[in-house]
Amino acid sequence: MFVVYLLWVTFVAGGLFMGIAAILFMQENGFSFAVLLNAVLYLGIALYGLPKLYKFVFKRG
Repeated sequence: MFVVYLLWVTFVAGGLFMGIAAILFMQENGFSFAVLLNAVLYLGIALYGLPKLYKFVFKRG
């Protein structure tokens, strides 16, 4: 079960990190549609994983 926990932590943390990094990149270098799609994709992965991580951590029984 610890590996499943690490999987969802990686999805959420990695998605948030990469999504926020894409947004910051656009702030510094101007708008790019491809970078916007990357931000949406990564933040979507993080949002998808949040309820699963919450359920795994707090509702084990």
